[in-house]
Amino acid sequence: MIEGWKFLKSWERAGVPLLTAAGYAVKSDNALRTRGKAIELVSLQRDAKKERFTINLAIGHEFARSFRDGKTVQMANGYEEAVFLARLGILMDGKDTWWPYGKTEAEAEKTISAITGVAVAYADAWFATLADPGAAYLALKKGDLGRENLWHLAIYARALGQIPESNEWLERIAPAPTHVTALKKEWAKA
Repeated sequence: MIEGWKFLKSWERAGVPLLTAAGYAVKSDNALRTRGKAIELVSLQRDAKKERFTINLAIGHEFARSFRDGKTVQMANGYEEAVFLARLGILMDGKDTWWPYGKTEAEAEKTISAITGVAVAYADAWFATLADPGAAYLALKKGDLGRENLWHLAIYARALGQIPESNEWLERIAPAPTHVTALKKEWAKA
């Protein structure tokens, strides 16, 4: 297998141009674009020990806030704060898929080019289902009622003008972290 730094060079030569052509701004392993209110991310995840990679997709909206600290979601550095996450392999065939780096740079570039092309196509299709904040809110309603999902339900309901419903979702978060309590106070003043 090629070394990790050679794989990254192959990524820069084969993957980055395809993502840039699709409208993404690429910084290191992350490709970010904004369309309407949606913030979309295609993220390369590397496993250097096993010399393999996968692709993560993530989407949120400009009004979304992180459950970690209550601040606006920042996906430029990775997918961890996104509202919706998916792995390319799971979208493709229902299983978590990792691809090998390859034995040569040419082999790596061939794999990266093919997987990046597929990633852009799947990302476009998946992002389209969640791009509208109302559709995203309905998808959130189908999820679990853990604290993080309740947080996102409250934020999305508020952005959609569903004030009483947003307050109800926020009240259900227990125990409430300090940023949740602060938001309750902020919304009570509005």
